[in-house]
Amino acid sequence: MLFEKYPQPTWVFDQETLHFLAVSQRAVRHYGYSSQEFLSMTIKDISLDDDVPRFLECLEATGEPPDSTGIWTHRKKDGSFIDVEIFLERIDFGGKPAWLEVAYDVTGPYRAGDVLLKRNQTLQTIFDRIPVMITHYDSSGKIQWANQEGSRVLGWSPEELQQIDLLEASCPDAESSQEALKFMLEAPPEWRDFKLRTRYGHTVDTSWTSIRLPDGSCIGLGKDVTQQKRVEDALVTVEATLREMTVSISDCLWSAEVDSQGRSAGRRFSPVERKITRKPPRFFMVSPGKWLGIIHPEDRAQMKQALQKLLERRFLREGEECRIFRTGGASGSAVATALDSEGIRLDGAAGDITYRKRAEETVRKLSGRLLRLQDEERRRLARELHEVTAQSLGALIMNLGLVQQAERTLGNRERRALAESLAIAKECSKQVRTFSYLLHPPLLDELGLASALNWFVEGFRSRSGIQVDIELPEDLGRLPQEVETTLFRVVQECFTNILRHSGSSSASVRVASHSNQVTLEVADRGKGIGSDVLKKVRRNPASLGVGISGMQERLRQLGGTLEIDSNSSGTKVRAIVPATKTGQ
Repeated sequence: MLFEKYPQPTWVFDQETLHFLAVSQRAVRHYGYSSQEFLSMTIKDISLDDDVPRFLECLEATGEPPDSTGIWTHRKKDGSFIDVEIFLERIDFGGKPAWLEVAYDVTGPYRAGDVLLKRNQTLQTIFDRIPVMITHYDSSGKIQWANQEGSRVLGWSPEELQQIDLLEASCPDAESSQEALKFMLEAPPEWRDFKLRTRYGHTVDTSWTSIRLPDGSCIGLGKDVTQQKRVEDALVTVEATLREMTVSISDCLWSAEVDSQGRSAGRRFSPVERKITRKPPRFFMVSPGKWLGIIHPEDRAQMKQALQKLLERRFLREGEECRIFRTGGASGSAVATALDSEGIRLDGAAGDITYRKRAEETVRKLSGRLLRLQDEERRRLARELHEVTAQSLGALIMNLGLVQQAERTLGNRERRALAESLAIAKECSKQVRTFSYLLHPPLLDELGLASALNWFVEGFRSRSGIQVDIELPEDLGRLPQEVETTLFRVVQECFTNILRHSGSSSASVRVASHSNQVTLEVADRGKGIGSDVLKKVRRNPASLGVGISGMQERLRQLGGTLEIDSNSSGTKVRAIVPATKTGQ
């Protein structure tokens, strides 16, 4: 009766076989097994496999009085686990030595204690390793304990910090000590900076806050901000230097915050901006539509496109040039940096380039005049070679021909000399004529670009052995003299480069005429120009000599462009120039 009425799961099991011999109804209800199931099992069946060897050792060591064997984990029928404290007593059951076991379910308290222990261990780990000074001090400001970070920063061990008057030891003077004590005891919800002296005499910058506890003591949290202070001081110095630079440099530095629609939320300018635009700073604290108004009407579309690129977070590497009213011109570059999902910040620089643009225009006009003088000189030399030198050589050839008719009166040596002289004269006449035509082919003035190109290509084929295909529109007609001369010179320079550098056995010339422009393409199938060299040429055409830069300058004088594409399969030069036909 007592066995069945006991409020905890109870059973009897054989000392040798460990089979259950009797089980209380409390055990049946608590574990979920029926009485018959229990009696077909051993104590091992409800124990964890890892616990069985240790449990058997406990059985051997258990004394006569009821004895606790500690906390064990049992498995219930539904597969769940419970923590139980087991008490054992040796008994005689039906003439057999057996064990009477009582199991107290301690799952809740045991696991709660385990969680609390682990939580305390976690908090202790954080307390020891967090890079923040943590101190606990009483209502008089005396340190009760401190963590390792506080010891590391200040130099005293945690035990020493409990024994010394930290404020007296670390504050530079009595006034700062009283200020620190007042802050500690009032515990305002804020951070405050203090300079403290370490055990070794060094001064460190720290920042502290306090938390008051219900018993009147406080927890102090502190950070070593020495490095941060140094960085802040360096930033202040840099900012002051930059401010001085913005005042002294000739370019304007600016910054603007705009939304995704380009509306300005604020702009900041260095003082030079006012010199460039002659507008007060408040003029720019509006939308771009307002400050775009000072830009020359012909340049506004270009600047709007530049602004759109910036709003798309694209960097204007080459900068943009524009004319503004009252100063004549300005150039700048800008970079877009993201602020948030609603807007961006634009930072950039601008400078007054009025004088530079005037100088460039002067250089451009001078360059154009030099090119015209060069063409006029070529035309004059070609005319003199054709009309004077070539005529003189023709007369010489005729006279030598007359002498040759009387060669019967000459000896063998004289006849050979006469024949060689006549051959030399004819070759000189041919070379002078060719040179005259290359300097300035008369066909270019008389019949136009198409005839001059056909003549040039035919002569190049015969002189070089390179196969050249030419494609000209049937209705090309006559173009302005400057355009025809420029395109012919481009072809000449291209074929000179093909002969000297490309190693190509074939080339092509193609001219396409549109309503307001003419496109010339010269291509070869040679070894091409290396990518590094090509990049260098695009940045500085004069890096490979005067040929490419000369072509580019001629086209620029006419408002045209020069493009060069090259790879291992060959090179293509494309010249595009605006032109209107002048007649047939």
